[in-house]
Amino acid sequence: LLPADIQQLRVDLIATRAVSTVNHYLATFSGFLHWCENNQLCKDLAKHCVRFTKSNKDPDPFTHEEYLALVSRGCLHPIDRAAVTVAIYTGLRPGELMALAFEDVAEDFSRIKVCRSITQSGTFKVPKTKRERTVLLYPPAQEALKVLVADARKREPAELKVWLNRHEHRTDHVCVLLSPKTQARRKVVNDYFVPSAWNTKWANLIRRSGVRPRPPYQTRHTYACWNLTARGNLAFIANQMGHRDYSMLVQVYGRWIDSESPRELERIWEGMQDLAKNAPKLPQKMAA
Repeated sequence: LLPADIQQLRVDLIATRAVSTVNHYLATFSGFLHWCENNQLCKDLAKHCVRFTKSNKDPDPFTHEEYLALVSRGCLHPIDRAAVTVAIYTGLRPGELMALAFEDVAEDFSRIKVCRSITQSGTFKVPKTKRERTVLLYPPAQEALKVLVADARKREPAELKVWLNRHEHRTDHVCVLLSPKTQARRKVVNDYFVPSAWNTKWANLIRRSGVRPRPPYQTRHTYACWNLTARGNLAFIANQMGHRDYSMLVQVYGRWIDSESPRELERIWEGMQDLAKNAPKLPQKMAA
């Protein structure tokens, strides 16, 4: 095995795969080569598994007009309208939305608990940050969830094996809210959506709506941008979206934060003036 072979491998991989996928393969192969080097089976090969630089694309959120077109013209079924509304107004990742269950919704529809996600292979796992989170719901999401819950009540709960890591799992006895069987024309369909199946449905919704095409992950970006444009608290938004802190918001959505900075300055100044007015008065001698 020569360095030229590894360089050719990089070329062949990037020709047909996404940058993130190629980098994952190269990292795995590099780990194997490091093991070989430590056992004196080869020399100086792991360093040639150079990862590709991944470009950071700016979020491309939907406008409110595009959202209305999506749910009115693109969605022909109430379940689709409800699913899109929940995605827009909760900021869930697509895999988290597909794995959301009836049991995760509060009885008063004020909040949901995000405790699992589903992968392309149909495997359930814990969310990306390895921890559950609670998402407080805006009124449109509450109404949409009532539609999804009513539909889910018609189905029997199932036992889902949710992987905590590569070696441990838990079993959830729940009823997933979104099921392909609700609108299926075929007799044999999967019990759950996987991201690729949702991508296909999403493309049809976008096509019918006439909205400029964007991947379904942009619903998460839309949630973040709408909240930031409305001058939402950064720590609150980060917690809602499942980020460890709000540094990710500043890094990814800085343009939406900066666009509101003049109004934010005015708001803070008004607050400072209110504090000054309500501050206790100093005694006359001390003031002098």
